[in-house]
This record gives sequence, C-alpha cells and structure tokens, in this order.
Amino acid sequence: MTTYLADLKSYVEAGSGRGARPILVTPMHRRRFDARGKVVNSLGDYPEAVRRAAREEGVPLIDLNVMSRALYEALGPEGSASAFVDGTHHNAFGSYELARCVVEAIRSNALPPARYLVEGLSPFDPSHPDRPEVLRLGSAQQFPIVPVPVLRGSSLVSSIFDPESSPWPLLVAASR
Repeated sequence: MTTYLADLKSYVEAGSGRGARPILVTPMHRRRFDARGKVVNSLGDYPEAVRRAAREEGVPLIDLNVMSRALYEALGPEGSASAFVDGTHHNAFGSYELARCVVEAIRSNALPPARYLVEGLSPFDPSHPDRPEVLRLGSAQQFPIVPVPVLRGSSLVSSIFDPESSPWPLLVAASR
C-alpha cells in the first residue's frame, strides 16, 4: 500500500507542478454483497490510501467508494446486476449512474470543474438511483438517453459539460 500512496502523491505533485489542479477519486466498489445485502469491501486499503493522499496533499477528493456503496445497496444484490457486465465492469447504465455520482460530487462540493456543468443540473442521490428501464440505448451509438439537461450543441442528451467553455476536450468529444 505504501507504494500506491507514494505514487498517488507523486502524481499529485507532478501534476500540480505543471499547473494542473488534481482531484483524486476513490475507486468504486465491486458487486460483492454479504448475506444482509450490504456491499463487501473487496478493494483492501486502496480507497483509504486515496483519501489519505488527498488529505495530506491538500487536494479535493471525490469519494466514489462511498457513493458506489450507496448506489449498489439501493439497487440491491439482484438489482445491481443491471449496472454490471460482470462483478467488476459496468455496462452503460452502471457507467452512467457512476458518472452522475462524480458530477454530483463536483457540483455539491463546488469543485473547479463545476463552472463547466450545464446550468440547472438536477441533484443526484446515489441511494435513490435511476431505474435501469429509464435508459434507452440507441442501436448505433449505444449511449444512454435519459431526461437530464442537454449539453448545448450536443446530440447526446446525457452530456453535462459545456463544450464551449470546458478545458477538458476529451470529456466533451464523446458527446458530439
């Protein structure tokens, strides 16, 4: 674990030294439940190492580990299958719900990328996830179509960043 923590701190230092404003994100849980329907940690100390690196380096943290636990437990052991291809990798629905978690953390914590979010973005509570059947996948693009604010100039309804002002072209490139 010491190597992972040291590597995280090194990445933060290197990025900061080049003018980046790092935001660390804890890993999301895998689809592992105990007999009571509670998520079981299968990630060891990795999430805590990310939290510690963020604390020690004084950079923002998005705790996707905590949010994914709430999301998966709300879906339940059986229902969470709708978010996964297998116990580790997510399908379009699961990816979309995790993206909503990250965006909610950016928005609610007023992190620097928040100024690039589309105005009027509705809050998201991972303990009250969308229903998988709300998502309709297009046959060609396989992108989710859901009722959220539309990115100006975008054909992908699930987009959240403003392409005219976002400094992250890769984030908006997939939405055009």
